Amino acid sequence: MKTSLLSIKNNYDDLSQHRQVPGIFVLRPKATIGQIIEDLILIALVGEPQDYQNRITYIPL
Repeated sequence: MKTSLLSIKNNYDDLSQHRQVPGIFVLRPKATIGQIIEDLILIALVGEPQDYQNRITYIPL
């Protein structure tokens, strides 16, 4: 799935205007691929969609 920068900006705009967004995951620039994968696996195993709705989550956690 390809996400454009415009759609990411739209999600930020929606969040700032108190509209519903599914959640935004932001990768920290110095994160390693291993850290990112580990955190995404953790999120997939124990997280629920509503845990991330209307939030910005930075990876690694």
